[in-house]
Amino acid sequence: MRSSQKPTLKHETMGKCDPHEVYEHPAFGMIGMGIVNGGDSTLFGSDIKHGQRITITIKKAEHKRNLSNDWYFGREELIEVEMSHSQFAEFMTNPNRGDGIPCTIQRVNHVTMPSIEQVETKHEMFRREIERSAKERLAKAVEKCEQLGALIESGKLPKAELRQIHADLKRELAYLPGSVGFVVEQGQEALERATTAAKIDIEATINNHVNRLGLETAKALGIVGPNYTQSTDLTIIEEIQV
Repeated sequence: MRSSQKPTLKHETMGKCDPHEVYEHPAFGMIGMGIVNGGDSTLFGSDIKHGQRITITIKKAEHKRNLSNDWYFGREELIEVEMSHSQFAEFMTNPNRGDGIPCTIQRVNHVTMPSIEQVETKHEMFRREIERSAKERLAKAVEKCEQLGALIESGKLPKAELRQIHADLKRELAYLPGSVGFVVEQGQEALERATTAAKIDIEATINNHVNRLGLETAKALGIVGPNYTQSTDLTIIEEIQV
């Protein structure tokens, strides 16, 4: 059972303002989300490179009370992660899914993690796995053929051994199409998922740019003030509905 403790209270004076009531607690935190543009990043669990990513930051926090209002401020950063638009949409719409959705850790306690260098593309990965699967099955079939050849060379052709070699060879050749076909099927499903994820990311990126251009136009026309910032909620909702 978790222990509990009350927030601690202290008072701070800021300039000529009345003293602030400042509440602190180890469990106080702030979570923030933003959109990052630029670069060509490889994200963990994603098959394409991303010029636009969603960042999620968690910080420790404190609660200030002043002028009959509550104010919440982030303090030291605990962790920052990045996600693709499709990963974020999956994260929002698929709760209780095992260990969760892949994300890419950027910083932990202000320590920057190294970026991910892509080892191979999905196409290269599945090509390698198909070749490996075919070679493993063919190697077993070749082994049986060599055993059969050795018996023929010896001049001894016992029916029991011949029947066994024939059965083994027949089995390995029968397994070959299914073994390779399974890897091909898995590859097709993975590529379809990658295509769907790419479609979500592209559409979300376009929506974000369109919204930003519209906001800049609105500022230029004086419809909104120059310091107005648009919420990303619209983009997120549109993305989840894709």
